[in-house]
Amino acid sequence: MIRFHNAVQGSDLQVLSYSDCHILFRRGSLGIVGINKCGGTVNTTINMNNSVLWWYANYTDTLGSGSVVNIASGSYTFSLPARSARMWLR
Repeated sequence: MIRFHNAVQGSDLQVLSYSDCHILFRRGSLGIVGINKCGGTVNTTINMNNSVLWWYANYTDTLGSGSVVNIASGSYTFSLPARSARMWLR
């Protein structure tokens, strides 16, 4: 978490998706945070044309899962496992 914080410090924040169960936001073009507090997986599709995230760049989860997000089209579906968080860093 400290590595993520240090990398995105000073970057703007934009909420990409939210509900009663989850929140997904970006920090500049450097990082994405997803938090799911409910008992089931949340899948949320984001229109990437309205975001400053880099296309064709790997964003790797720094919280230990090691999952990699590579956005290669105008929309991307993020999957947030139940009661977990992800912090993807470019």
